[in-house]
Amino acid sequence: MNEHHDVGRLGLGRLAGGLRRTTEVVSAREEQGCHVVTLRGELDLYTGPPVRRTLAHLAEHHPHARVVIDMTELTFLDSSGLGVPIGGLRRLRATGGAMHLAGCRGPVREVLTITGLHHAFPLHDTVERALTAARTGDGGHTDHPRPPAEPLR
Repeated sequence: MNEHHDVGRLGLGRLAGGLRRTTEVVSAREEQGCHVVTLRGELDLYTGPPVRRTLAHLAEHHPHARVVIDMTELTFLDSSGLGVPIGGLRRLRATGGAMHLAGCRGPVREVLTITGLHHAFPLHDTVERALTAARTGDGGHTDHPRPPAEPLR
């Protein structure tokens, strides 16, 4: 059964060069025995709290949760936003869960690569591939070659 919940919309915009940038929309659903959290827009200091709360809720109320974060429509990720999936991964691992990232493209993939976080998260081109890996417990499989992950401290 697919369950869908709107878990947060943040009505804040930020100014960059005088232009109002789009804000984060978060939705979460259960699909194929995994929790899929879909992100749209930007993930930064202002838009991170709803995502952080969603991941904390999943870790707290769903021990051993397998979470796929769909970043297909994420257009911006900064250093503040990076803390959100890192914190979520730590919480999920503490409860026996796992996290996979799907659809990371362009500047989002570039930030993950430059910071070395592509070593900490299994990255997948599509949500379907991430779901398959999460369901089979293949935490090390990724659509892109990477060295073994270092533990997060």
